[in-house]
Amino acid sequence: MRQIDKYIQLLIDEYKKQLSKPNPKWPPDVQKALIGIHDHLFDQKLTVQWLLKNCYISNKNFSGKFKYYVGFGVKQYILTHRLQLSKKLLLKCENHRLSISEVGFEVGFSNYASFNRAFNKAFGSPPGKWLKGSGNEAASESE
Repeated sequence: MRQIDKYIQLLIDEYKKQLSKPNPKWPPDVQKALIGIHDHLFDQKLTVQWLLKNCYISNKNFSGKFKYYVGFGVKQYILTHRLQLSKKLLLKCENHRLSISEVGFEVGFSNYASFNRAFNKAFGSPPGKWLKGSGNEAASESE
């Protein structure tokens, strides 16, 4: 395993530790889904359909129920966390020569175009421009 791979895995593990645990008062299917999401958050295979199938959750009203308890829809929850980790990886791995597309892949995007589009929509600029410009300074201040 390359040194950078160990470093990325360490950053991923640290990020996952900071995720909030499901509230025990929530319905069991919401708790199960949140645990499933956290376990596979950065896997490309993680989709709403995959989650429902692999966590044995009925699709009936599930998205609304998840949003009610968690505060985000399932897709938005996954996307938000993937993009937040991508910012950390972009900043912390800049000196390790990790490409932007590799960062996107590490956080669960299947291709550069979808990562670039989602990042740009969420943060107002594509990852390369964000890294070179004001995004880098803003991220350093927020840590």
